[in-house]
Amino acid sequence: GFEAVELVNRNWYDCVLMDIEMSFMNGYAAAEMIRTTLTPPACNVPIVAMSGYNSETVREDCNKSGIKYFIGKPFDAEELHATISHVIGQRESTTASVGSNNLQEDLLLVIERVTGGNEKYRDILLLTFISELPIYLDRLDTAVKDGALAEVKRIEHSLKPTWQYFNLHEERDILSRLLEKIQLGADVNPELESIRSNVSTLVSNMKVLYDTLHPAT
Repeated sequence: GFEAVELVNRNWYDCVLMDIEMSFMNGYAAAEMIRTTLTPPACNVPIVAMSGYNSETVREDCNKSGIKYFIGKPFDAEELHATISHVIGQRESTTASVGSNNLQEDLLLVIERVTGGNEKYRDILLLTFISELPIYLDRLDTAVKDGALAEVKRIEHSLKPTWQYFNLHEERDILSRLLEKIQLGADVNPELESIRSNVSTLVSNMKVLYDTLHPAT
């Protein structure tokens, strides 16, 4: 259970399959710790419980622990696939798009859902994106200039949650092409410029959104 909490805290997952019957810390305790001690976005990861005890009591305990989905064991492969597809589909439906005409409204909608409407976490998440995304862009520029492929790959991995949250599939694909071009020794300036432009647009709108939520008195 502790290992599951630690992994969720350190990595991005579309969803978590949580076995209820685990030694030392069971699935209920692990799920509750994820929900109550981790910060967004980790604390909001969808959790699917798996247990051989399929009863109303188990389902009620799942709900109390912050587990919304349940699959009994032995599980049916089609049911498992359908549940995971549904969970991931639900999560993707909360994303925004940089190309939207109402980007700030979309950003607020996404962030409110990710943070559960908690204003403190909302502000922390906004300020984190505002401060960290430009740093990642600078690191990316430096890594590309130095031909540091391993560093570019680390940056790509670190940015995956951002691409996922805000539906930046284009940026994800562009960064993948950039990696391929670096390996081929090809010109990557078009990809860098595109990433800079769209991420700068995202950050600018986040700043406007934050200022709108905190008007000067």
